[in-house]
Order: sequence, then structure tokens, then C-alpha cells
Amino acid sequence: MGALEEWIAEMFLTHSLNLLRFSAGTQDKILALMGAMSKELTAKLNEGEISTYGKQRLGALLRESNALISSHYTGMQAELTRNLTGMVRIEADYTAKVLTQGLKIKLGAKLPPATYLEKLVGDTLIKGASSADWWKRQALDTQFRFASQVRLGAAQGETTSQIVSRVLGKSAKAADLAPSMPATPPMPAWTPSAPAAPAAKGPTPAPDPVAPGEQGILKASSANARALVHSSVQAVANAARLASFQRNAELIECLVWLSTLDSHTCLLCAMRDLHEYSLHDQEPINHNLQQRGRVLDERAQRLAEAEERVAEQARENGIAAIRIADQTAANEAEAQRLRGEAGSLASGAVASTQATGMSKEQLQGALDSKGIKYPAAANKAELQALLGA
Repeated sequence: MGALEEWIAEMFLTHSLNLLRFSAGTQDKILALMGAMSKELTAKLNEGEISTYGKQRLGALLRESNALISSHYTGMQAELTRNLTGMVRIEADYTAKVLTQGLKIKLGAKLPPATYLEKLVGDTLIKGASSADWWKRQALDTQFRFASQVRLGAAQGETTSQIVSRVLGKSAKAADLAPSMPATPPMPAWTPSAPAAPAAKGPTPAPDPVAPGEQGILKASSANARALVHSSVQAVANAARLASFQRNAELIECLVWLSTLDSHTCLLCAMRDLHEYSLHDQEPINHNLQQRGRVLDERAQRLAEAEERVAEQARENGIAAIRIADQTAANEAEAQRLRGEAGSLASGAVASTQATGMSKEQLQGALDSKGIKYPAAANKAELQALLGA
């Protein structure tokens, strides 16, 4: 690169630090909303002793919890969209400023229309899907894992406080959930909750059902939300920069890939560093490394095709056919659970009667032989569930 290109790169590297600060601030806002969801779910679980619930009451609890999760994730998506809408305009302005100063444009560089920039926020793809699709997927994933832990705890006769531990993680003790205390510890996954104050000795408490090392499904959801915010900020900022470059196409010969504008550099990005691409269609110039977004879009398409083949195999084998009528009235999380169950059966999982009679070591051996991955700390019930029990 020449002196002018190096100066432009330096300007964007400096600006990327501000972008990372913006990303961290937005993550904090999303985590605050995640904390509110955690408190409401904990309060919902503490309305009664779940181990005494019948099938209908447990189903009603899960439906209400799913609606609560969906509502909060919709709020998280809206909060991120508001932040990105403001950020995308700032990013376009900064890009125009750099071009104006670097190329000494008297009237200033041209900016994309405001309506186009607003549209970028919703249209920019993140690993082959829009931000809205990713938030919906995270909501469904949280609903599915929440329902799984509640069902598993209820089936094993655990107390409500033990089930809450499954949801919040091993560090969340019953004392943290007393009515006089906050309903849940702070949500950032990297901050362990404070230990409960010493109390008078009483009956020995029941063992915590959450295996050592497990952080609880809501802590995992927080980590996923933080990652989605970071990816969204970087993707939308890059789209705004590209739109500004394209508006000034008469001044720009080509694009140069910089892999240092983010706090994380993967191998796919690192191998493209300083490679040139055409401005309008981002085709490689004098090399064969395709623009990364296309690579990820192709992988996403292949994954979707593979999932469809599994679903087709399940339909051909008549798996879960008796539940077709029920699925129309089920919520999306339940439908996802049924699809996962059908996929496990279609892939050759053992019958439930066989899994029930197996020891934990036999279950692990059966999972290994079928290539099914499972957590090292999984208990017997979880291993049976993976085998279709």
C-alpha cells in the first residue's frame, strides 16, 4: 500500500477502537434485558413446587415461560436495532470524512441516502442470516433448553430451587433466590455470583443437580447474545463503510481487506489480510480467495440442505407421525424439540426400552459408537435423552 492507503488504514484502525467501545456498551444494555428476563423466569418457577405439578400445569408453566422468553428476546432485538440505526449513520459520516481529508475533496465525499443506511441494519447478513433470524433462533434455543431442564428436573423429583439451579447455573444457590433477595445474580457470564452469607446449620441440603462446570442455560444464552451483538455491530459497520465507498466509486480503485478492524481475527480473515477486491461485487483481484461472506453463505445453504434431508428421512420413516395434529397447535420451541427427536430416531438411535435398561457406561458407549457428542458431565437421564429415551 502507498502512503495515502496506509493513512486511510490507520484512520480506520483508530476508529475501530471506538467501535469496540460502542459494541461493549450495547452488550451491557442487552445483558441488562437478559437479567430482567432471568428474574421473571425465576419468579415464574418459584410460584409453586414443580415436582408436584401434573402434566397440564407443567405444560401451562412452560407455555407461559416460552411467551416470556419470546417477549424479552423481541425487546433485545429492538434495542440492538435502535443502537445500530444510530451507529450506521456515524460510520457512514466517518468514512466520508476520511475520504474527504485523504483525497482533499473540496465539496466533501458523497454519503449514501439515510433511508438506504436504515435499511442496511435489517438487510445485512451475519453468517448467512439476518440479525432478526438470529435473535429468533436464540429465543427458540433458550426456550428449548429451558423446557428441557425443567422437564428433566420435574421427572427426577427435584425441588424448585434445584430446578432453578439448573436454569441459572451451579453458582445460584437457593439462598440467592429468597424473596428478600434479588431474584437472580448479575447476568454477565464472566462474573460469578457472590457466595451466600453464613447461616445457622440446619438439615443437610439436597445436592445441587447441576454438574461441576455447567453454567446454566441462561448464562449460556447471555454469552450467545453478547456474541450476536458484537457480530452485528461489526457486520453493519462494514456494510456502512462499503456503501460509502461505493457512493464515491469514481475516487476508489479497489478495496483492500484489513483483518485488524475487529478484536478477534480468525484464520479465514487472516489469510485474506491485505488482499484486493473489486469495489462493487467484491470479486478477488489477482488471487482466488473469495469474499468471506459468500463462503459463509454457501456453508449456511449446505447446512440447511442437510437439515432438510434429515427431516425428509424422518417423514419417510413415519417418525412422529402421530404428533402431526398436535404440532399445529404447539409453540415453536416444542416443534423444534419434536424435530430434534425425529432426527435422533432417524439417525439410528436405540429404542427407548433399550436405553432405559442401560448403565451410564453402556449409554456412553452407545453414544460413542453412533458418533453422538455429549457433555462429559452429563448424567444418566441426559444420556438416555440423547439416545431417544
